[in-house]
Amino acid sequence: MQMLVPRYLEVSIESLTREQEKFRNQMAQAFGVGGFTSLEEQVRRNMDMFERAFSMFAPFARRESQSAEAAAETEKPSTKLGDIGDLKRQLDEMKQKVDRLTEKDPSEK
Repeated sequence: MQMLVPRYLEVSIESLTREQEKFRNQMAQAFGVGGFTSLEEQVRRNMDMFERAFSMFAPFARRESQSAEAAAETEKPSTKLGDIGDLKRQLDEMKQKVDRLTEKDPSEK
């Protein structure tokens, strides 16, 4: 089960991004190139609002993510990763956290 869930999430995210790109292309053909700027801005605002609301329910996760974000900002790569790269990085971080949580302390044996 532990190996199935991360792979499922990865495939789901890839499928979502493919479908989103198809949708963008179709909408761009229908409304022109500049038709998405206001929609993208609204999506960003919604995501910010969702993250703030979610952080109220997970205060400890918020502290960890803030320290991780601060560390990431000090070590910014010269090239910017795409959305998929960011999601894969976050998925890897979540896998590591789950692994750390599921590992048993050797002194408990």
